[in-house]
Amino acid sequence: MQGIYEHLHRYHFAASLAEGKHVLDLASGEGYGSAILARRAKSVVGLELDPTSVAHSRSAYARPDLEFVEGSMLELGAYADGSFDLVVCFEAIEHVREQDELLAGIARVLNPGGVAVLSTPERDEYNAVIHETNPFHVRELARAEFVDLLRARFEHVALWGQTGVAGSRLARLDDAAETLDTAEIVAVRRDGEWLDDERVPPTYLIATASRAPLPSTPARSYLVDPTREAQRVRDMQARERERKIAELKAENASLWRENERFRQGGMRRPLRRLFRKLRAGLRDVRA
Repeated sequence: MQGIYEHLHRYHFAASLAEGKHVLDLASGEGYGSAILARRAKSVVGLELDPTSVAHSRSAYARPDLEFVEGSMLELGAYADGSFDLVVCFEAIEHVREQDELLAGIARVLNPGGVAVLSTPERDEYNAVIHETNPFHVRELARAEFVDLLRARFEHVALWGQTGVAGSRLARLDDAAETLDTAEIVAVRRDGEWLDDERVPPTYLIATASRAPLPSTPARSYLVDPTREAQRVRDMQARERERKIAELKAENASLWRENERFRQGGMRRPLRRLFRKLRAGLRDVRA
């Protein structure tokens, strides 16, 4: 659940830089992030290696200013130099060993004033939080390594730390003159100590990079879901999955009873193939 909020936050953050821009979204996945960018951009290309994800994206987010293309983020030869104003690459760089090659391709397709927005797990903190190795991560980066990689291609780099949170929002309801336009935030670290949130090590790193001076961006950004819509959708999906599991189990039990009656009656009507199909259906629903 937390991962959904983290991905959404990154894309909404990038969308603030996409107004009227030509945008390339690398490793666009299911396509919802490209669709968020397209609300403000002039055009968006979502490039994704997985053909199933591309097909889903085209079906779910069809609009004239949004295109989904099957391809590798390491192979950008189809795009001319300076084709894009903004290139987005979230949670992908750690999946390839040719990271400098990826950055070279991004720099080439960006126009001279264009901006790249990238994210990656902060290696040490990510592994401390997750407590297991991600088999799809080829080369994870610490903060200094990520910054050095970007500065090898871009003169201007800005860095944010992203940490998933759970908590509560408190907002003044009247318009008293003494209200300050600031936020006091405390956080609980793993050892139970109360900290200022700036002292909590980030799990993910977000960077903007450009050959030109960077546009103004907020020092802090928060994504909140006060109506818990994402949680409601996830709960609804979970209930639907449980309903399908219950239906398959009931159908399976009925077929076993029928088969037992046939067996006791001396009849030979093999149902093994159908049983295997039902068991496969149960595995798919549980996945």
